[in-house]
Amino acid sequence: MMKLEARTKELFMVALTLSTLSAVAFAAPSGRSPDYAAADGRDWLYHHDIAARRYPGEPEREPEVDLFFIYPTVVDFSDEYAREGTCDIDDPIMRSLAPRAFAVTGAVFGDFTRVYAPFYRQVPFDRSVAAAVEPIDGNFRYAEYVRTNAYTFLDVTNALERYFTVINPGAERPFLLASHSQGSAIMRNVLEHYFTRDDRHRRLLKRMVACYAVGYGVTTDWMAAVKAATAIDDFPGVDFASDATSSGVYLTWNTTGPDPSAASVLWPSTNALAINPLSWRLDSERVGPESNLGGWQTNSAALVAGRYDARRDGGRVICTAEELRPLWMLDVPMFGIRSLHQWDYRLYWENIRRNARLRLRNLPPK
Repeated sequence: MMKLEARTKELFMVALTLSTLSAVAFAAPSGRSPDYAAADGRDWLYHHDIAARRYPGEPEREPEVDLFFIYPTVVDFSDEYAREGTCDIDDPIMRSLAPRAFAVTGAVFGDFTRVYAPFYRQVPFDRSVAAAVEPIDGNFRYAEYVRTNAYTFLDVTNALERYFTVINPGAERPFLLASHSQGSAIMRNVLEHYFTRDDRHRRLLKRMVACYAVGYGVTTDWMAAVKAATAIDDFPGVDFASDATSSGVYLTWNTTGPDPSAASVLWPSTNALAINPLSWRLDSERVGPESNLGGWQTNSAALVAGRYDARRDGGRVICTAEELRPLWMLDVPMFGIRSLHQWDYRLYWENIRRNARLRLRNLPPK
């Protein structure tokens, strides 16, 4: 695990949800389109089947489950390669920072999965536009923007199609879907528009262990529509998780300090869903730090148990640990006051890891 860096560096490398860019005039990237079939895997951040692209933290024994991961935003508004629209697929900043973003998010699953994570032309963070859009509305406008106006959705779905037709045809092996921030806004569209293309795509979900789309909220209405749209045969459709063991479910949360702002681009203002990553329940009961099996300390690259609590409140999870106060993202107010967005995975690391393995054990046989 990489050594945790200064907070200013974190704001640059972590997932910035970018839920406010729907009003931007879209500009097409100037470079090439990604080639996910290239033998050298150059357009994959990680690709288990290509030695030069294999995630270095994968286990020596061949894993029984795959991970398809969409990393968060790593392209900043100051990046000369990506000032509007989407970045190029060869953007050097994106390619250099994506592994760091994975290290504090997707790596939670990396030591027991075959990892597949495509590079994609993502939307950069534009501070001026972000400040101009009302945050409550921005949540869903951004997800729609990604799907209809940007190349992000196209790239990710092309990588998924490659994965399900060549790498893991027809989902012969079980798979996890996971993401953070912008990646989870894209994942929302993937569930809604990719896996509902036809019955072949819906059947793939019968082998999905779970979808950890962390750091970007959804509503009860959206989840009900997705469940109905993904149902087929003996699979009831993807529903929001409500316990620690069910497979084929969708999970998300957005971490904040106590007494957070009501408005945020990270979660809807009404009917928002979130799960408590310590209890894996939907109630509002606080779960004390004694239930935390291991979160990353704020001042070192080490896991520590019994440090961070969790209480669900609408679309967010509140952590009251005083040591997190300096990490509140006060200078990104559109995320909501006291946001701990960049710590969504790290605070509950070992609980998330064990939960994914538990859901894998409960996946029905093929």
